[in-house]
Amino acid sequence: MAQSVIGTWTCARESVDNSAISNVTFDTDGRLNALVNLTFLGLDQEVFAQARYQSDYRFENGQLADTPVRATLNAFTVDGADARQSEHATRLRNSLLQGADGAAPVTFPSETRMVISPDGGAINCVRMGG
Repeated sequence: MAQSVIGTWTCARESVDNSAISNVTFDTDGRLNALVNLTFLGLDQEVFAQARYQSDYRFENGQLADTPVRATLNAFTVDGADARQSEHATRLRNSLLQGADGAAPVTFPSETRMVISPDGGAINCVRMGG
């Protein structure tokens, strides 16, 4: 049975200095909608951001590629203080809109798990609901 990305997933990516947790929905019409929560350390400050991200995606031959459509920041705080109007917030939003170069390999360890591997890293996803 061919695996499908269609549906809603909770995805997590962790590294030494940041973590991202996203609720991602892949629609049948090729639209991806995500609510992303990012936490990272920057120059001894804790930064939290929540962004809504939308893109057009393609999943072919085990490769996932997407083209950003829009990104909005719901929250951006530095050590708990609102920083949505800061240069750092603008840079984050712009980086979301630039998107990733090329496609990322996708594997399905089980019917409810998906691993997306851009740039050699791993984004671990769990399918939500039925």
